[in-house]
Amino acid sequence: MADSRKRIAGAFLIGSALVAGAFLISRNSSTYAPSGTLSVASVERGHIPIEDSNQDGVPNWQEALQQTDPIILEELATSTYERPTTFTGKFALNFFENYLRSKMYGVFGDSQDEVISESTQALIKETQDVLFVTEDLSLVQSGTPEILRAYGNEVAKIVLAQQTGEDNEAIILQDSLRYENKERLDDLDPIAASYVTIVKKMLELPVPKDYAKQHLDLLNAYNAIREDISGMQKVYEDPMYTFVRMKRYPDDVLGMYNALTSLFDALSTEGGVEWNESEPVPMLRSMLDTI
Repeated sequence: MADSRKRIAGAFLIGSALVAGAFLISRNSSTYAPSGTLSVASVERGHIPIEDSNQDGVPNWQEALQQTDPIILEELATSTYERPTTFTGKFALNFFENYLRSKMYGVFGDSQDEVISESTQALIKETQDVLFVTEDLSLVQSGTPEILRAYGNEVAKIVLAQQTGEDNEAIILQDSLRYENKERLDDLDPIAASYVTIVKKMLELPVPKDYAKQHLDLLNAYNAIREDISGMQKVYEDPMYTFVRMKRYPDDVLGMYNALTSLFDALSTEGGVEWNESEPVPMLRSMLDTI
């Protein structure tokens, strides 16, 4: 954990130095107007001769430029440099590239807020989840209410079978950061595994074709939370990625709740399914009502 904190602190100091340097260069490049009266002496202008040592009609300064070897960027790069692979590293690189480019264009460049927004939006696209589609499902005929009842109960069983511990993932992450306890994140492992199992079993479950949309909504909601938890596990190695996933997390949890409710409501109202209180669906719904 200490190494991770040192790396994060080092990256922050280097980034701060670069921003400060760019800021000072910008300030020093502005027009300086000293106080008091400035007296400017009149200077007689004269002709500055152009040297052409070999008398070929090309000035010495131009020949010097023409004979200069081109700069090969690959030769300047060190053999140990590797482009960042973490979300945090990519964000930092993207930000400074946009910042330097904006400074080159002067007043026509982007403002600091625009640079930050562009850098963030460009990388947030990398956190967009790949959505499952109808072709990923195993569809069957909808059939009778009894078939729909069995399907609904199987969905509820899959979810209920993966209940783990008393602390949810957000509490575990909060504890780890508050007490600087990296080992606390180990408690996320069984939760992450449970979501992987839910996604896998939801994909394998035969789905009545009339309820494919509701099933896809539920499947994609659980997959999004699975990815959110994966982001929580990377908080010490890739904090920016964790931050982005945590901003999505509340909406993903709400999406999961709505997807489950929508599916069971559709099975009841459209499919004519009625459940006994002892069946998995009512048990799961009563748990959802306490959230």
